[in-house]
Amino acid sequence: MIDHYCERTAQGLLNEPINALTNLFFVVAAVCFWRHAQKLSRDSIGLGNGVLAVLMVCIAIGSTVFHTFATPFAQSLDVLPIMTLQLVWLWLYLKRIMRVRPAVRFVLTLGYLFLSVVFSMLPDPTPGSMGYLGPLLVITLLGIYHKDHAPREPQLLYLMAGLFFVSLIFRSVDLASCQFVPFGTHFVWHILNAIVLYGVCRTVVLDNKTNANR
Repeated sequence: MIDHYCERTAQGLLNEPINALTNLFFVVAAVCFWRHAQKLSRDSIGLGNGVLAVLMVCIAIGSTVFHTFATPFAQSLDVLPIMTLQLVWLWLYLKRIMRVRPAVRFVLTLGYLFLSVVFSMLPDPTPGSMGYLGPLLVITLLGIYHKDHAPREPQLLYLMAGLFFVSLIFRSVDLASCQFVPFGTHFVWHILNAIVLYGVCRTVVLDNKTNANR
């Protein structure tokens, strides 16, 4: 059993009910994102947007399985869709917003994967929060570009970077919060991170005039 979180106090499928149930927010984020993409692209959501929506649902499923079974295999089901969504989103951002050539997109996306692995290997007093410094850094840096080049909502990535930082704080202090909050603060990470995923993915949705289905 993997016991990383304040809410888990023993073995059992129902020992992390709040952490498990708050994964529903990722499903809500997926539905909202799907509808937003449909609205902008006039009911033709596009392959890339569809993949992002499906991956949000996969994150909900994987995280629920992990907070239910708490095994190494369940943990891999949690981590894999999260990493995949990051890579797909970055690829789409480089393609749709920055108009980067395929070869360069491949190198940059691979470089991001390497950066994420490096961050995840750093000494970490929290249960895995260091691995999310890569996404925080990239979202913040791309927020600078987005402000001047986005076809709409130029401030959105900045806002999502700030919200992501706040969500990471709640994730990181989960164990330390046990003496004040019996069920910890990890569930807040789920709620805020679902909003972050929706907002970040929203930045790569283009309307028909800007080739939404690319």
